[in-house]
Amino acid sequence: MIYLTLSICFISLCFLGLVRPQISLGTPVKITNYGSGNALSSQSYPAVWAFKAKGSANFAWVYNSDGTITNYDSSTTGGTRGCLTDPYGGQYIYLEPCNATNSFRSWELVKSKRNGIYQLKNFGSHTCLSNDVKWIVKKQDCRNADDGPHIYQQWSKISAVPRAGELTMKPLRSDVAAGSGD
Repeated sequence: MIYLTLSICFISLCFLGLVRPQISLGTPVKITNYGSGNALSSQSYPAVWAFKAKGSANFAWVYNSDGTITNYDSSTTGGTRGCLTDPYGGQYIYLEPCNATNSFRSWELVKSKRNGIYQLKNFGSHTCLSNDVKWIVKKQDCRNADDGPHIYQQWSKISAVPRAGELTMKPLRSDVAAGSGD
């Protein structure tokens, strides 16, 4: 009976958002798409694209207690961290100044059946991040599927704490700026 009561309480707390997934808050992480293998990057600010990570600080992100996801390296955003944002009217995801009252800058990490895999669901639009077309990061209706075409809505965090010197600034390559990104 006690086990049943505790289970019901825990499930209730999860639905209310009071219990968060096991991702360290405030710790820089690389967020990689399960389907494409590309990692979120801030190097094309204000756009957020996904590329094969090459150790640059542009691939490091911080998940905060208020549900925002900010870029770790602020050099591309004028010295202050920007928030991963789902602009309501558009299809693509951007890095914009953080604003605590804007629910389109807050994200829920929805745990998948696979260990360490999450959907990134926006609190404002209730859509999920996807990377199913080369380097483009966009929002799509969330699908509750762990395989098939919906694997592009699945994300994982890798390398929880970068070691000193591991994150380096790399210039934006001309082929990335031109759109090849691979």
